[in-house]
Amino acid sequence: MTAIDRSVMRRPQWHWWVIIPPVLLAALLFGAAIGEVSIPPLVVLKVLANKALNAGYAVDKIDEGIVWNYRMARAVVAMCCGAGLALSGVVLQALLRNALADPYLLGISAGASTGAVAVTILGLGGGAIRCLSVRSAGRWWLSLLWPCWRRRQGAVWACGPRA
Repeated sequence: MTAIDRSVMRRPQWHWWVIIPPVLLAALLFGAAIGEVSIPPLVVLKVLANKALNAGYAVDKIDEGIVWNYRMARAVVAMCCGAGLALSGVVLQALLRNALADPYLLGISAGASTGAVAVTILGLGGGAIRCLSVRSAGRWWLSLLWPCWRRRQGAVWACGPRA
């Protein structure tokens, strides 16, 4: 078979960039509509129009608060997490040049499980992260001030002129 024959036999390509955005917006809409309190998708659209475009539709304040403050935040975070997971999967498959690559192949899942168990058992959390960031800032300042202190002690390398 020649290259011309192969190109003729190809199936037409789907244009996923045309199909995915409406599906994503529909999932976002229904993710904001579905919950313990039943809110129709039309009310969700009105709330979004009021907030984004200042449309002025009459919407119940409770429904508006539920949709805008809780459900849209939940749906947007879920969408961003899904996009991040998809991107990390694509990067992993591209780096390994294997379309069937998964996190178990390199032991990434075992490492993540170990980290999650360590955080749970040791009680590390937001406080530990804040403590680490403060410690990092302290180390940074120390690295800036250390040469000046060494200069005062008589070291050859230091900042500023020798007194």
